[in-house]
Amino acid sequence: MNITKSPISVSEIVYRQNIEHSIDTDFTLPDYCPDISRVLKCRIKPRIISKAFNSSQITIDGNVSFNLIYADEENKICNYEWVFPFSKTIDIGKNIEVCSAQLNVRTEYMNCRAVTPRKMDIHGALSISVCLTGKKVAEVISDIQREDINKKCSVVNFTNPLNFAEKYIIIEEEIALAQAGDSYLNILRYDTIAIANDCKIVGGKAVIKGELIINALYSTESNGGTECIKNTIPFSQIVDIDGIGDECDCEVKIDVTYAELKQNSNSGEGASSIAVDAKLHMVVSAYCKSEVPVVFDVFSTDYDLDVKREEVVFERLISKINERFICNKNVDVREIPISSVVDLWCESNLTSVRNTDNQMVINGTVIICVLAYDMDMMPVYFEKPVDYEYTNILNECPTMLRCDPDVDVISVNYLLNDNHSVDVKVELSIGTVVFDVNKTTVLTDVTVNEDSPKKKNNDIAVYVYYANRGEEVWDIARRYNTSPEAIILANEDTNEILESDKMLLIPCK
Repeated sequence: MNITKSPISVSEIVYRQNIEHSIDTDFTLPDYCPDISRVLKCRIKPRIISKAFNSSQITIDGNVSFNLIYADEENKICNYEWVFPFSKTIDIGKNIEVCSAQLNVRTEYMNCRAVTPRKMDIHGALSISVCLTGKKVAEVISDIQREDINKKCSVVNFTNPLNFAEKYIIIEEEIALAQAGDSYLNILRYDTIAIANDCKIVGGKAVIKGELIINALYSTESNGGTECIKNTIPFSQIVDIDGIGDECDCEVKIDVTYAELKQNSNSGEGASSIAVDAKLHMVVSAYCKSEVPVVFDVFSTDYDLDVKREEVVFERLISKINERFICNKNVDVREIPISSVVDLWCESNLTSVRNTDNQMVINGTVIICVLAYDMDMMPVYFEKPVDYEYTNILNECPTMLRCDPDVDVISVNYLLNDNHSVDVKVELSIGTVVFDVNKTTVLTDVTVNEDSPKKKNNDIAVYVYYANRGEEVWDIARRYNTSPEAIILANEDTNEILESDKMLLIPCK
Protein backbone atom coordinates (compact mmCIF):
# COMPACT_ATOMS: atom_id res chain seq x y z
CA MET A 1 0.00 0.00 0.00
CA ASN A 2 1.38 3.38 -1.06
CA ILE A 3 0.52 6.22 1.33
CA THR A 4 1.33 9.84 0.47
CA LYS A 5 1.44 12.32 3.35
CA SER A 6 1.52 16.11 3.17
CA PRO A 7 2.68 18.45 5.96
CA ILE A 8 0.35 21.38 6.56
CA SER A 9 0.81 24.40 8.82
CA VAL A 10 -2.20 25.75 10.66
CA SER A 11 -2.68 28.30 13.41
CA GLU A 12 -3.16 26.94 16.91
CA ILE A 13 -4.02 28.88 20.05
CA VAL A 14 -1.61 27.52 22.62
CA TYR A 15 -2.60 29.78 25.53
CA ARG A 16 -5.55 32.05 26.21
CA GLN A 17 -6.40 33.65 29.53
CA ASN A 18 -7.79 36.79 31.15
CA ILE A 19 -5.78 37.84 34.20
CA GLU A 20 -6.83 40.42 36.76
CA HIS A 21 -4.19 42.81 38.08
CA SER A 22 -5.08 45.00 41.08
CA ILE A 23 -4.19 48.70 41.30
CA ASP A 24 -3.93 50.31 44.76
CA THR A 25 -2.12 53.62 44.79
CA ASP A 26 -2.45 57.37 45.32
CA PHE A 27 -0.91 60.57 44.02
CA THR A 28 -0.56 64.15 45.21
CA LEU A 29 -0.95 67.25 43.04
CA PRO A 30 2.25 69.24 42.44
CA ASP A 31 2.55 72.75 43.83
CA TYR A 32 1.70 74.47 40.55
CA CYS A 33 -1.77 72.85 40.44
CA PRO A 34 -4.68 74.52 42.27
CA ASP A 35 -6.61 72.63 44.93
CA ILE A 36 -9.37 70.20 44.04
CA SER A 37 -12.86 71.55 44.72
CA ARG A 38 -14.80 68.95 42.72
CA VAL A 39 -13.60 65.97 40.68
CA LEU A 40 -15.29 66.07 37.29
CA LYS A 41 -13.66 63.04 35.67
CA CYS A 42 -10.61 60.86 36.17
CA ARG A 43 -9.83 59.37 32.77
CA ILE A 44 -7.98 56.06 32.95
CA LYS A 45 -5.86 54.77 30.05
CA PRO A 46 -4.00 51.50 30.61
CA ARG A 47 -1.33 50.62 28.05
CA ILE A 48 1.01 47.70 27.46
CA ILE A 49 4.53 48.94 26.76
CA SER A 50 6.51 45.72 26.29
CA LYS A 51 6.48 41.96 26.75
CA ALA A 52 9.20 39.38 27.29
CA PHE A 53 9.17 35.58 27.15
CA ASN A 54 11.30 33.54 29.53
CA SER A 55 10.93 29.77 29.47
CA SER A 56 7.31 29.13 30.46
CA GLN A 57 6.59 32.69 31.60
CA ILE A 58 5.60 35.94 29.97
CA THR A 59 6.32 39.29 31.63
CA ILE A 60 4.17 42.25 30.68
CA ASP A 61 5.18 45.83 31.45
CA GLY A 62 2.80 48.73 31.10
CA ASN A 63 1.43 51.84 32.69
CA VAL A 64 -1.85 53.44 33.62
CA SER A 65 -2.37 57.10 32.82
CA PHE A 66 -4.70 58.93 35.21
CA ASN A 67 -5.92 62.18 33.66
CA LEU A 68 -7.67 64.08 36.46
CA ILE A 69 -10.12 66.73 35.24
CA TYR A 70 -11.44 68.81 38.12
CA ALA A 71 -12.84 72.18 39.14
CA ASP A 72 -10.89 74.44 41.49
CA GLU A 73 -12.35 76.78 44.10
CA GLU A 74 -13.07 79.39 41.41
CA ASN A 75 -14.91 76.80 39.26
CA LYS A 76 -12.14 76.85 36.70
CA ILE A 77 -11.58 73.58 34.81
CA CYS A 78 -8.13 72.17 35.64
CA ASN A 79 -6.30 68.94 35.00
CA TYR A 80 -3.32 66.88 36.04
CA GLU A 81 -1.93 63.72 34.45
CA TRP A 82 -0.18 61.08 36.52
CA VAL A 83 1.33 57.84 35.19
CA PHE A 84 1.55 54.68 37.29
CA PRO A 85 3.72 51.80 35.99
CA PHE A 86 2.78 48.16 36.45
CA SER A 87 4.35 44.78 35.72
CA LYS A 88 2.76 41.35 35.57
CA THR A 89 4.46 37.97 35.22
CA ILE A 90 2.20 35.17 33.97
CA ASP A 91 3.11 31.53 34.40
CA ILE A 92 1.97 29.73 31.25
CA GLY A 93 2.72 26.31 32.76
CA LYS A 94 4.62 24.88 29.80
CA ASN A 95 7.29 25.75 27.29
CA ILE A 96 5.66 26.81 24.04
CA GLU A 97 6.81 28.15 20.72
CA VAL A 98 4.89 31.35 20.11
CA CYS A 99 4.28 32.71 16.63
CA SER A 100 2.35 35.76 17.75
CA ALA A 101 1.15 37.24 21.01
CA GLN A 102 -2.01 39.30 21.19
CA LEU A 103 -2.15 41.31 24.41
CA ASN A 104 -4.86 43.71 25.48
CA VAL A 105 -5.45 45.56 28.71
CA ARG A 106 -8.58 47.33 29.85
CA THR A 107 -9.94 48.79 33.07
CA GLU A 108 -12.03 46.24 34.92
CA TYR A 109 -13.09 48.77 37.55
CA MET A 110 -11.46 51.79 39.16
CA ASN A 111 -12.49 53.97 42.10
CA CYS A 112 -10.83 57.39 42.21
CA ARG A 113 -11.64 59.81 45.04
CA ALA A 114 -10.12 62.96 46.49
CA VAL A 115 -9.18 62.31 50.13
CA THR A 116 -7.82 65.86 50.52
CA PRO A 117 -7.81 68.91 48.21
CA ARG A 118 -4.34 67.77 47.07
CA LYS A 119 -4.47 63.98 47.14
CA MET A 120 -6.25 61.30 45.08
CA ASP A 121 -6.78 57.73 46.32
CA ILE A 122 -7.13 54.98 43.68
CA HIS A 123 -8.33 51.40 44.05
CA GLY A 124 -9.24 49.11 41.17
CA ALA A 125 -8.18 46.37 38.81
CA LEU A 126 -7.05 45.85 35.25
CA SER A 127 -8.02 42.95 33.02
CA ILE A 128 -5.11 41.69 30.92
CA SER A 129 -6.11 39.48 27.99
CA VAL A 130 -3.39 37.16 26.67
CA CYS A 131 -3.78 35.07 23.52
CA LEU A 132 -0.67 33.22 22.30
CA THR A 133 -0.83 31.67 18.86
CA GLY A 134 1.56 29.02 17.60
CA LYS A 135 2.02 27.19 14.33
CA LYS A 136 1.01 23.56 14.28
CA VAL A 137 2.39 21.24 11.61
CA ALA A 138 0.22 18.19 10.94
CA GLU A 139 1.03 15.24 8.66
CA VAL A 140 -2.16 14.36 6.82
CA ILE A 141 -2.75 11.58 4.31
CA SER A 142 -3.32 13.05 0.88
CA ASP A 143 -3.45 9.82 -1.15
CA ILE A 144 -3.62 6.02 -0.72
CA GLN A 145 -3.00 3.54 -3.53
CA ARG A 146 -4.12 -0.09 -3.15
CA GLU A 147 -6.54 -2.18 -5.21
CA ASP A 148 -8.99 -3.03 -2.38
CA ILE A 149 -8.90 0.45 -0.82
CA ASN A 150 -11.68 3.00 -1.29
CA LYS A 151 -10.92 6.56 -0.26
CA LYS A 152 -13.00 9.66 0.28
CA CYS A 153 -10.94 12.74 -0.47
CA SER A 154 -11.08 16.31 -1.70
CA VAL A 155 -8.86 19.37 -2.00
CA VAL A 156 -8.90 21.64 1.05
CA ASN A 157 -8.23 25.36 0.59
CA PHE A 158 -6.86 27.06 3.68
CA THR A 159 -4.74 30.01 4.78
CA ASN A 160 -1.28 29.14 5.95
CA PRO A 161 0.12 31.32 8.79
CA LEU A 162 3.46 32.31 7.31
CA ASN A 163 5.21 34.56 9.81
CA PHE A 164 4.94 37.83 11.70
CA ALA A 165 7.11 40.82 12.49
CA GLU A 166 7.03 43.56 15.13
CA LYS A 167 8.26 47.10 14.81
CA TYR A 168 8.29 50.20 16.99
CA ILE A 169 7.67 53.60 15.38
CA ILE A 170 8.71 56.92 16.91
CA ILE A 171 6.70 59.98 15.87
CA GLU A 172 7.83 63.50 16.74
CA GLU A 173 5.78 66.23 15.14
CA GLU A 174 4.66 69.79 15.73
CA ILE A 175 1.03 70.87 15.46
CA ALA A 176 0.48 74.50 14.53
CA LEU A 177 -2.45 76.13 16.30
CA ALA A 178 -4.97 78.05 14.24
CA GLN A 179 -5.18 81.05 16.55
CA ALA A 180 -2.48 83.31 17.89
CA GLY A 181 -0.23 81.80 20.48
CA ASP A 182 -0.15 82.26 24.21
CA SER A 183 2.71 82.20 26.68
CA TYR A 184 1.10 79.23 28.43
CA LEU A 185 -1.11 76.40 27.18
CA ASN A 186 -2.83 73.89 29.44
CA ILE A 187 -3.74 70.65 27.64
CA LEU A 188 -6.84 69.38 29.43
CA ARG A 189 -7.57 66.21 27.49
CA TYR A 190 -6.08 64.32 24.53
CA ASP A 191 -6.62 61.02 22.72
CA THR A 192 -4.26 59.36 20.25
CA ILE A 193 -5.28 56.54 17.91
CA ALA A 194 -3.05 54.80 15.36
CA ILE A 195 -4.62 52.97 12.43
CA ALA A 196 -3.29 51.22 9.33
CA ASN A 197 -4.95 52.40 6.14
CA ASP A 198 -3.16 50.22 3.61
CA CYS A 199 -0.72 47.31 3.41
CA LYS A 200 0.88 46.10 0.19
CA ILE A 201 3.49 43.45 -0.54
CA VAL A 202 6.23 44.89 -2.75
CA GLY A 203 9.43 43.04 -3.51
CA GLY A 204 9.08 40.65 -0.58
CA LYS A 205 8.43 43.43 1.93
CA ALA A 206 5.28 44.76 3.59
CA VAL A 207 4.69 48.45 2.88
CA ILE A 208 2.29 49.92 5.45
CA LYS A 209 0.66 53.32 5.32
CA GLY A 210 -1.10 54.61 8.40
CA GLU A 211 -1.91 57.66 10.45
CA LEU A 212 -1.76 58.87 14.00
CA ILE A 213 -4.99 60.69 14.82
CA ILE A 214 -4.93 63.27 17.62
CA ASN A 215 -7.95 64.81 19.30
CA ALA A 216 -7.26 67.23 22.16
CA LEU A 217 -8.62 70.09 24.23
CA TYR A 218 -6.47 72.92 25.60
CA SER A 219 -6.96 76.18 27.46
CA THR A 220 -4.90 79.37 27.41
CA GLU A 221 -3.68 81.51 30.25
CA SER A 222 -4.74 84.81 28.70
CA ASN A 223 -8.51 84.32 28.51
CA GLY A 224 -9.14 80.93 30.10
CA GLY A 225 -11.07 79.79 27.02
CA THR A 226 -10.80 76.31 25.54
CA GLU A 227 -10.05 75.14 22.00
CA CYS A 228 -10.19 71.72 20.34
CA ILE A 229 -7.44 70.22 18.19
CA LYS A 230 -8.07 67.62 15.51
CA ASN A 231 -4.94 66.58 13.65
CA THR A 232 -3.72 63.64 11.58
CA ILE A 233 -0.07 62.67 11.21
CA PRO A 234 0.52 60.25 8.31
CA PHE A 235 3.34 57.70 8.42
CA SER A 236 4.64 54.83 6.32
CA GLN A 237 6.84 51.88 7.19
CA ILE A 238 8.59 49.04 5.37
CA VAL A 239 8.61 45.77 7.31
CA ASP A 240 10.69 42.69 6.51
CA ILE A 241 8.90 39.34 6.98
CA ASP A 242 10.71 36.09 6.23
CA GLY A 243 9.20 34.14 3.35
CA ILE A 244 6.63 36.75 2.32
CA GLY A 245 5.61 36.92 -1.34
CA ASP A 246 3.36 39.02 -3.54
CA GLU A 247 0.59 36.41 -3.23
CA CYS A 248 0.40 36.82 0.56
CA ASP A 249 -2.05 38.80 2.68
CA CYS A 250 -1.20 40.76 5.80
CA GLU A 251 -2.98 41.79 8.96
CA VAL A 252 -1.67 44.94 10.66
CA LYS A 253 -2.36 45.96 14.25
CA ILE A 254 -0.97 49.16 15.77
CA ASP A 255 -1.06 50.18 19.42
CA VAL A 256 0.01 53.51 20.92
CA THR A 257 2.36 52.55 23.74
CA TYR A 258 3.31 56.11 24.63
CA ALA A 259 1.96 59.55 23.76
CA GLU A 260 2.57 63.03 25.13
CA LEU A 261 1.32 66.42 24.02
CA LYS A 262 2.94 69.56 25.40
CA GLN A 263 3.54 73.16 24.51
CA ASN A 264 6.44 73.57 22.13
CA SER A 265 9.14 75.10 24.29
CA ASN A 266 11.27 76.00 21.25
CA SER A 267 8.79 78.52 19.87
CA GLY A 268 9.62 81.22 22.41
CA GLU A 269 7.24 83.96 23.50
CA GLY A 270 3.72 83.61 22.12
CA ALA A 271 4.10 79.94 21.21
CA SER A 272 1.52 78.81 18.70
CA SER A 273 2.31 75.10 18.38
CA ILE A 274 2.09 71.85 20.31
CA ALA A 275 4.77 69.17 20.25
CA VAL A 276 3.66 65.56 19.78
CA ASP A 277 5.84 62.72 21.02
CA ALA A 278 4.48 59.20 20.45
CA LYS A 279 5.68 55.61 20.25
CA LEU A 280 3.71 53.03 18.26
CA HIS A 281 3.95 49.25 18.33
CA MET A 282 3.15 47.60 15.00
CA VAL A 283 2.52 43.87 14.51
CA VAL A 284 2.32 42.57 10.93
CA SER A 285 1.10 38.99 10.44
CA ALA A 286 1.51 37.40 7.00
CA TYR A 287 -0.71 34.68 5.57
CA CYS A 288 -0.45 32.66 2.37
CA LYS A 289 -3.19 30.84 0.47
CA SER A 290 -2.60 27.08 0.23
CA GLU A 291 -4.38 23.95 -0.89
CA VAL A 292 -3.78 20.29 -0.19
CA PRO A 293 -5.57 17.04 -1.14
CA VAL A 294 -6.85 15.35 2.02
CA VAL A 295 -8.22 11.82 2.60
CA PHE A 296 -11.14 12.07 5.03
CA ASP A 297 -12.26 8.46 5.15
CA VAL A 298 -11.14 5.06 3.92
CA PHE A 299 -12.21 1.41 3.94
CA SER A 300 -11.07 -1.84 2.38
CA THR A 301 -13.42 -4.32 0.71
CA ASP A 302 -11.13 -7.22 1.73
CA TYR A 303 -9.64 -6.49 5.16
CA ASP A 304 -10.23 -4.57 8.36
CA LEU A 305 -8.19 -1.37 8.75
CA ASP A 306 -6.50 0.28 11.69
CA VAL A 307 -7.06 3.99 11.14
CA LYS A 308 -5.65 6.93 13.10
CA ARG A 309 -7.51 10.21 12.92
CA GLU A 310 -6.84 13.76 14.09
CA GLU A 311 -8.97 16.89 14.22
CA VAL A 312 -7.34 19.74 12.34
CA VAL A 313 -8.60 23.32 12.37
CA PHE A 314 -8.38 24.78 8.87
CA GLU A 315 -8.69 28.57 8.69
CA ARG A 316 -9.30 30.45 5.47
CA LEU A 317 -9.06 34.21 5.11
CA ILE A 318 -12.26 35.29 3.34
CA SER A 319 -12.38 39.05 3.87
CA LYS A 320 -10.31 42.08 4.88
CA ILE A 321 -12.19 45.05 6.31
CA ASN A 322 -10.87 48.58 6.67
CA GLU A 323 -13.81 50.96 6.78
CA ARG A 324 -15.14 54.11 8.41
CA PHE A 325 -18.55 53.86 10.05
CA ILE A 326 -20.73 56.80 11.06
CA CYS A 327 -22.81 56.53 14.22
CA ASN A 328 -25.41 59.30 14.61
CA LYS A 329 -27.09 59.65 17.98
CA ASN A 330 -29.27 62.16 19.79
CA VAL A 331 -28.38 62.42 23.47
CA ASP A 332 -31.03 63.54 25.91
CA VAL A 333 -29.57 65.82 28.61
CA ARG A 334 -32.88 66.80 30.17
CA GLU A 335 -31.76 65.85 33.69
CA ILE A 336 -28.71 68.17 33.44
CA PRO A 337 -29.66 71.32 31.51
CA ILE A 338 -26.48 72.76 30.03
CA SER A 339 -25.70 76.19 28.67
CA SER A 340 -22.60 75.23 26.67
CA VAL A 341 -20.41 72.25 25.87
CA VAL A 342 -16.74 72.59 26.73
CA ASP A 343 -15.63 69.23 25.32
CA LEU A 344 -17.21 66.05 24.03
CA TRP A 345 -15.37 62.83 23.33
CA CYS A 346 -16.26 59.16 22.96
CA GLU A 347 -14.94 55.81 24.06
CA SER A 348 -15.85 52.64 22.19
CA ASN A 349 -16.48 49.23 23.77
CA LEU A 350 -16.87 46.11 21.62
CA THR A 351 -19.74 43.87 22.73
CA SER A 352 -19.99 41.00 20.24
CA VAL A 353 -19.10 39.78 16.76
CA ARG A 354 -21.32 37.28 14.97
CA ASN A 355 -22.23 35.90 11.57
CA THR A 356 -25.87 36.31 10.52
CA ASP A 357 -27.24 35.57 7.04
CA ASN A 358 -23.84 35.88 5.36
CA GLN A 359 -23.12 39.12 7.21
CA MET A 360 -20.55 39.95 9.85
CA VAL A 361 -22.33 41.92 12.57
CA ILE A 362 -20.39 43.95 15.15
CA ASN A 363 -22.29 45.25 18.16
CA GLY A 364 -20.80 47.71 20.57
CA THR A 365 -21.36 50.67 22.83
CA VAL A 366 -20.11 54.21 22.45
CA ILE A 367 -19.73 56.07 25.75
CA ILE A 368 -20.45 59.73 25.00
CA CYS A 369 -18.50 61.85 27.50
CA VAL A 370 -19.61 65.46 27.95
CA LEU A 371 -17.76 68.22 29.79
CA ALA A 372 -20.01 71.27 29.97
CA TYR A 373 -21.30 74.26 31.91
CA ASP A 374 -24.75 74.13 33.44
CA MET A 375 -27.21 77.04 33.53
CA ASP A 376 -25.39 78.49 36.57
CA MET A 377 -22.04 78.36 34.71
CA MET A 378 -20.81 75.58 36.96
CA PRO A 379 -18.63 72.95 35.24
CA VAL A 380 -20.34 69.54 35.03
CA TYR A 381 -19.46 66.16 33.58
CA PHE A 382 -21.74 63.29 32.55
CA GLU A 383 -21.71 60.17 30.37
CA LYS A 384 -24.29 58.63 28.08
CA PRO A 385 -23.88 55.09 26.66
CA VAL A 386 -25.40 54.48 23.23
CA ASP A 387 -25.37 51.25 21.24
CA TYR A 388 -24.29 50.82 17.63
CA GLU A 389 -24.43 47.99 15.10
CA TYR A 390 -22.15 47.62 12.09
CA THR A 391 -22.78 45.07 9.33
CA ASN A 392 -20.56 43.93 6.48
CA ILE A 393 -21.72 41.60 3.71
CA LEU A 394 -19.17 38.80 3.33
CA ASN A 395 -18.22 37.30 -0.01
CA GLU A 396 -19.17 33.86 1.30
CA CYS A 397 -20.89 32.40 4.31
CA PRO A 398 -18.36 31.01 6.82
CA THR A 399 -18.87 27.73 8.65
CA MET A 400 -17.64 29.44 11.79
CA LEU A 401 -16.43 33.02 11.86
CA ARG A 402 -13.26 34.20 13.59
CA CYS A 403 -12.09 37.78 13.68
CA ASP A 404 -10.66 40.24 16.18
CA PRO A 405 -11.80 43.70 15.04
CA ASP A 406 -10.20 46.95 16.09
CA VAL A 407 -12.89 49.61 16.61
CA ASP A 408 -11.50 53.08 17.26
CA VAL A 409 -13.10 56.50 17.57
CA ILE A 410 -11.68 58.71 14.81
CA SER A 411 -13.61 61.91 15.37
CA VAL A 412 -16.66 63.34 17.13
CA ASN A 413 -18.85 66.24 16.02
CA TYR A 414 -21.75 67.56 18.05
CA LEU A 415 -24.48 70.19 18.01
CA LEU A 416 -26.23 71.51 21.09
CA ASN A 417 -29.84 71.84 19.95
CA ASP A 418 -31.31 73.38 23.08
CA ASN A 419 -31.09 72.78 26.79
CA HIS A 420 -32.37 69.23 26.44
CA SER A 421 -30.43 67.35 23.73
CA VAL A 422 -27.17 67.10 21.83
CA ASP A 423 -26.80 65.66 18.32
CA VAL A 424 -23.62 63.59 18.17
CA LYS A 425 -21.89 62.24 15.06
CA VAL A 426 -19.22 59.65 15.85
CA GLU A 427 -16.85 58.37 13.17
CA LEU A 428 -15.50 54.91 13.92
CA SER A 429 -12.63 53.10 12.22
CA ILE A 430 -13.27 49.36 11.85
CA GLY A 431 -10.42 47.12 10.77
CA THR A 432 -10.12 43.35 10.83
CA VAL A 433 -9.47 40.21 8.82
CA VAL A 434 -12.20 37.58 8.73
CA PHE A 435 -11.44 33.86 8.80
CA ASP A 436 -13.69 30.92 8.02
CA VAL A 437 -12.88 28.25 10.61
CA ASN A 438 -13.52 24.63 9.73
CA LYS A 439 -12.76 21.82 12.18
CA THR A 440 -12.10 18.71 10.11
CA THR A 441 -11.18 15.15 11.08
CA VAL A 442 -8.46 13.83 8.76
CA LEU A 443 -6.51 10.60 8.50
CA THR A 444 -2.94 10.55 9.75
CA ASP A 445 -2.16 6.82 9.42
CA VAL A 446 -3.74 3.66 7.94
CA THR A 447 -2.66 0.04 8.42
CA VAL A 448 -4.19 -2.97 6.65
CA ASN A 449 -4.90 -5.82 9.07
CA GLU A 450 -4.41 -8.76 6.73
CA ASP A 451 -4.97 -11.20 9.63
CA SER A 452 -8.58 -10.02 9.75
CA PRO A 453 -10.23 -10.57 6.33
CA LYS A 454 -13.84 -9.48 5.83
CA LYS A 455 -16.55 -12.10 5.53
CA LYS A 456 -18.27 -12.18 2.15
CA ASN A 457 -21.39 -13.96 0.85
CA ASN A 458 -20.39 -15.14 -2.61
CA ASP A 459 -23.93 -16.38 -3.32
CA ILE A 460 -25.23 -12.81 -3.69
CA ALA A 461 -24.31 -10.85 -6.82
CA VAL A 462 -26.40 -7.73 -6.28
CA TYR A 463 -28.51 -6.08 -3.58
CA VAL A 464 -31.54 -3.85 -4.11
CA TYR A 465 -31.54 -0.81 -1.84
CA TYR A 466 -34.21 1.87 -1.52
CA ALA A 467 -32.28 5.05 -0.82
CA ASN A 468 -33.57 8.34 0.53
CA ARG A 469 -32.90 11.79 -0.82
CA GLY A 470 -29.71 13.29 0.63
CA GLU A 471 -27.92 9.98 1.28
CA GLU A 472 -24.30 9.74 0.16
CA VAL A 473 -23.23 6.93 -2.15
CA TRP A 474 -20.04 6.65 -0.05
CA ASP A 475 -21.99 5.67 3.06
CA ILE A 476 -24.06 3.13 1.11
CA ALA A 477 -20.94 1.59 -0.46
CA ARG A 478 -19.25 1.28 2.92
CA ARG A 479 -22.33 -0.41 4.40
CA TYR A 480 -22.47 -3.01 1.63
CA ASN A 481 -18.67 -3.36 1.32
CA THR A 482 -18.44 -2.29 -2.29
CA SER A 483 -16.98 0.68 -4.10
CA PRO A 484 -18.84 3.95 -4.71
CA GLU A 485 -17.72 3.81 -8.33
CA ALA A 486 -19.41 0.43 -8.78
CA ILE A 487 -22.73 1.77 -7.46
CA ILE A 488 -22.62 4.87 -9.68
CA LEU A 489 -21.71 2.73 -12.69
CA ALA A 490 -24.60 0.32 -12.06
CA ASN A 491 -27.19 3.09 -11.67
CA GLU A 492 -27.70 5.73 -14.34
CA ASP A 493 -28.06 9.41 -13.38
CA THR A 494 -26.72 8.84 -9.88
CA ASN A 495 -24.64 11.50 -8.18
CA GLU A 496 -22.46 11.20 -5.10
CA ILE A 497 -25.31 12.74 -3.06
CA LEU A 498 -28.78 11.51 -4.05
CA GLU A 499 -31.11 14.26 -5.19
CA SER A 500 -34.32 12.21 -4.72
CA ASP A 501 -35.61 8.94 -3.29
CA LYS A 502 -34.32 6.17 -5.49
CA MET A 503 -33.97 2.41 -5.87
CA LEU A 504 -30.32 1.41 -6.26
CA LEU A 505 -28.66 -1.75 -7.47
CA ILE A 506 -25.68 -2.55 -5.22
CA PRO A 507 -23.19 -4.85 -6.97
CA CYS A 508 -21.17 -7.05 -4.62
CA LYS A 509 -17.39 -7.14 -4.85
